[in-house]
Amino acid sequence: MAVTISRFKNVRGGGKRETKGLDFLIDSWRAEKKIGLSTATPFPENLGLPKRKNETEYFVFEGNGELDFEREIGDIGSVVIEIAKGANITIRSNPVFSQEIIFVLENGANLIFEESSGDVDKARFLEFFVEEKAHLHAKAHFSGGGFSKEIWHARLLAPGARTHFNSVFSPDGKATIDFSQKIFHQADSTESTIVVRGIARDETNTIYRAETNLPHGLKNLSGHEDVKFISISPKAIISTIPTLDVGTPHVSCSHALSISNFSPEEIFYAKARGLSEENAKNLITEGFLKV
Repeated sequence: MAVTISRFKNVRGGGKRETKGLDFLIDSWRAEKKIGLSTATPFPENLGLPKRKNETEYFVFEGNGELDFEREIGDIGSVVIEIAKGANITIRSNPVFSQEIIFVLENGANLIFEESSGDVDKARFLEFFVEEKAHLHAKAHFSGGGFSKEIWHARLLAPGARTHFNSVFSPDGKATIDFSQKIFHQADSTESTIVVRGIARDETNTIYRAETNLPHGLKNLSGHEDVKFISISPKAIISTIPTLDVGTPHVSCSHALSISNFSPEEIFYAKARGLSEENAKNLITEGFLKV
């Protein structure tokens, strides 16, 4: 079964989706869930996110399959995408412009979102709302020499909701990557993981922040963070802060952070098997970034 895409563009009137008006629909939906949208840090003026009002378009994805985000959605400044109940969809994105995107995963939906960023300067804000027994796997791969500022939020709204954030950093040159990820557990029996691997080379500047919120009053929560970087240049900068905000004892959680250099033992082991030092480092880097 292929993916079916329905598109609703800023229509006004009475009724749902097609006629109620997107601003009203989004605001009402957020009010019902008692949640709001707020960016933690400002975006540079020249990369600022577009204003949502009167620019938002609403899409519904149904069925099973894969699609290319830029080909199907284009350069719309602000987008709401509903992944329909029971849908199983993979979305691949290679963004070349600044954008605000809201994903709503309905009950039992499965979404794999894969983003690859290169030399293009851009800012992006993504917010994922994950409903009952829905599963989100969002992947980011930063490479190239551009400037990228991104904020990703996931909100687990009902029992059985799961989210996995998986990020790989391998920029080069004088690239600057500023990336923030937050996961909010807002219901019992929800699960999340954040896994990050990165290489700091050349004169790159990597800023990464992660936060998992496990609030008071909820039970049977699972939240884990694992962040690891290797620095291979004295001019490269890494600033990273993984945090857990734990307010309940009914939780399984952990977080780990390491920033290291190449291990002499690993280099020696590879060279002893006939590899040059450069090839040994390339092999170690390739294996390290596979998560």
